[in-house]
Amino acid sequence: MILCGSSACLIACGGDSPDSPHDSNKKPDTPATERGIAEIADDLWATSCTASDENRMKLIDEVQVYVDKCSKADYDTYYKESSSAKAAEMEKGTILQYYKKALDRVVKEVQQTVVPQGKVALWHLYNMGYVVKTPSHCFGIDLKHKEAARLVPHIEFLCITHQHSDHYSDEMNAAMKAAGKPVYSNFIENEYRIAGKKTIKPADGLEMVVGLADHSAELKNFCVTYQIDCGADTGNKVIYHIGDTYNASQLSKTKDVDIFIPHGGINMNFTTALNRVNPKVTLISHINELGHAVDNYRWPYSKAFERVSQLEPRVAYVPVWGEKIEF
Repeated sequence: MILCGSSACLIACGGDSPDSPHDSNKKPDTPATERGIAEIADDLWATSCTASDENRMKLIDEVQVYVDKCSKADYDTYYKESSSAKAAEMEKGTILQYYKKALDRVVKEVQQTVVPQGKVALWHLYNMGYVVKTPSHCFGIDLKHKEAARLVPHIEFLCITHQHSDHYSDEMNAAMKAAGKPVYSNFIENEYRIAGKKTIKPADGLEMVVGLADHSAELKNFCVTYQIDCGADTGNKVIYHIGDTYNASQLSKTKDVDIFIPHGGINMNFTTALNRVNPKVTLISHINELGHAVDNYRWPYSKAFERVSQLEPRVAYVPVWGEKIEF
């Protein structure tokens, strides 16, 4: 059983994508809400992605209004701002406030949460980013955030699916290196660089089967896929994170998959993908990435829920930034 805890995160910009824009990416006609984004965030965090009822959907619509008011230029300026005082001023009353609160929430909960035997906990940070915690270990996948380096003390290793800036943080990578912690990727020149399919044991009891897959017809073998067995103390729960992989025929599993994490807007044949992976649960990700223009590859919540409906009767959820998910 999968449970979304009472914590949620918002959506922002950042990164490249070769996908085609969809009509569902248009700005909503809904007028800007009178309620503050901080209040909306707290209310959204009190709901669950496993129960997309009328209240949660209303809150998500309110968040989308704030997302659509943040331009790519605004986000890029904010991301590069070195003054914490100026950054805090930019956050006030905008989606960036939710973005910051989401990281604060994830950092706090990752530190405080004790994962019971037989379970695994995930926090959706932003875009395709997840922190995973087991009874014994904690690690990250595609962690992108202005302050992502704050998570370095709390994770043992980091996995990056590909070299697009919405999937990693240079500052975090540098902090991981300084801390002597592994960063797995196919583009960073270190001892953990992945050049093809192999099995890795990144920590005691954990096992990763990694491989390369296409991001698009032009970007061949550009993404690393991570099939991660989270260990015996989780009941050997398996997470399969594929980043921006679009070629479903390249997906393969060596174990039963519990949680499948794909890009919800990518031009992938999801029927083929799910037939090959056959996961218990799919988490639709890469939604409202602020580094993309509002009308160009910034997939809105409506696109995510459209994807969920296409996958029925299979189980799929749309987590929001900062949301905790237990399995």
